[in-house]
Amino acid sequence: GAMRNYTVCYSSEHRSPLWVAAPRHRAYTGDVKRVDNYDFDPTLPVNIQTRLNRSYGDYTRGHMLGSAERTASTHMNNQTFYVTNIAPQLRDGFNERTIWSILLTSRCVPTHYML
Repeated sequence: GAMRNYTVCYSSEHRSPLWVAAPRHRAYTGDVKRVDNYDFDPTLPVNIQTRLNRSYGDYTRGHMLGSAERTASTHMNNQTFYVTNIAPQLRDGFNERTIWSILLTSRCVPTHYML
């Protein structure tokens, strides 16, 4: 059967994810390249989702669940680019020098969940 990729709690009021829960296991990683295909989530009405530009001043598009965490298939990687998995993040330094970078680069075995 198909593996669950991730679950999102999305705010239509704020047009942003409140949280994303994702299993972290080596079965989700492989050799698929990043697709960079930002798009609407087909499971929700488009009128409650935000249109994503490349950047907004000091902010840029930030993955709640990173693309690098879903490289087992193109379909999985593509889903990480749905707007329901994207939130504003500070352009400078957010991924490089914070606890977030530690979470993004850690590998968990057996399956752990990140909220």
